[in-house]
Amino acid sequence: MTATLQWLRVSTRAVLPVRKNQEPLTGWPALWRRAGMALPVVFFALYTASSLLRDHHLGTAGYDLGIFDQAVQSYAHLDAPMTPLKGPGFNLLGDHFSPILALLAPLYRIWPDRRLLLVAQALLLAVSVVPVVGVTARKLGHWAGFAVGVAYGLSWGIQGMVGYDFHEVAFAIPLLAFAMAALAENRYRAVAVWALPLLLVKEDMGLTVAAIGLVLVLRRQWRLGAGLTVAGIGTFLLTTLVIIPHLDHLFHTYRYWSVVGSAKSNTAPAPGIGQLLRLLVDLPRDAVTPTGKLTMLLWLFGIVAFVVFRSPLLLVAVPTLLWRLVSTNPAYWSIGQVHYNAVLMPIVFVAFADAVASLRSGRWRLLRGCGRIAVPVVLAVALLALPRFSLWDLTRAATYRADPHAAAARALAGRIPSGAEVSASNYLVPVVVDRCVTVLFPNVHRVPVDYVLVDTTNLYGVPLPHDQQEAYLIALPGQGYHLIGQADGIELFQRDR
Repeated sequence: MTATLQWLRVSTRAVLPVRKNQEPLTGWPALWRRAGMALPVVFFALYTASSLLRDHHLGTAGYDLGIFDQAVQSYAHLDAPMTPLKGPGFNLLGDHFSPILALLAPLYRIWPDRRLLLVAQALLLAVSVVPVVGVTARKLGHWAGFAVGVAYGLSWGIQGMVGYDFHEVAFAIPLLAFAMAALAENRYRAVAVWALPLLLVKEDMGLTVAAIGLVLVLRRQWRLGAGLTVAGIGTFLLTTLVIIPHLDHLFHTYRYWSVVGSAKSNTAPAPGIGQLLRLLVDLPRDAVTPTGKLTMLLWLFGIVAFVVFRSPLLLVAVPTLLWRLVSTNPAYWSIGQVHYNAVLMPIVFVAFADAVASLRSGRWRLLRGCGRIAVPVVLAVALLALPRFSLWDLTRAATYRADPHAAAARALAGRIPSGAEVSASNYLVPVVVDRCVTVLFPNVHRVPVDYVLVDTTNLYGVPLPHDQQEAYLIALPGQGYHLIGQADGIELFQRDR
């Protein structure tokens, strides 16, 4: 028992900051400290409400909530993460290396519902507020901890993730926040403890771990820094060149090499040294072309008042920024409801706290003045930008009104027996995915299904353009399906017996 307690004490010191004996806080400092401690609970409630209300209004989709529901459902039954929505026999580990999703499997056995993923994501994002508030409070004071915590929780990158389904990268957000906080406070063992699990979140996180390792090397933490750098680069190469191609039974490649190349998606080879060098040479031009990339950069650094460049911790964001700036996919530099920006938020906000602490201790009066006004500016920017992003929907009356279209979808979906094989429109997938074997409509892989659930008012996007989806819909009666129900533009077909 004594040995166990000693091990727990040592482990706790490795991952959490050591608190020195301090006098109890009173007055305004105590108030701001309590307010900062309440922020994770408040944001968890806001993120959960936003996500579940969006799901209630058919604002979630097969791509991506349905895909991850199928993967976690498979893990819950001790199977490989098979995702029929991406194709017959498709193993999700052949798309992205995200075994950390298996952590949700025990919870899914208790509550087998796609909304579990939305609640879990809200919790992970809310937990990431804790280290951001903590490190800022320790460096700049409790008022600053509260203010920066509010700005971080409302940041457009976090809201973008809340507003768009569920993604595995949600696990990276608290891990990065704790790792960055430890890095800002020179708790190097804690950095490694929090950073290494990132290797199980997604393959590109290996490069972020390597960047954290390089920052440690620059701080003369040779062994730990070199270890993280080697582990990060090695895991990235292993997953993208070996594991993912082996598990992708369709193309036997890492299909996202097209992000940094001109070849077609799903068939692009790994870039060679020459191609990588050309990307670096062209980076100054690519970073601002199209202009949407410059807009994304201005938003990224503007929400932290541009003082973040004062902190070397910003180097951790370089790998994520590089692959996005050289890409030709507009989603990668969007500032809307996408998840790609979320991993940058804990990096830039902890770097902001580090930068402001450096400014306030500087020799020049102008720099100290910038350090004093930076926190109020960042809070003001976050509040002024709020109406532009997804949490603002919680202030709209329409968000809470009955939705006849969604009610019609759920009523028709209720006529499908559990365990049936269903082809459903992208935005109807969530109403059946957690109790039926579900593929997308149009059923391009011609998987035998018992029912087809189609939203004729939303025949757009995934997996085919509008005119092709219409053609598939018209062809259903000739393929042995008859209409058994319709309401508000939603139609349910059953296969002839």
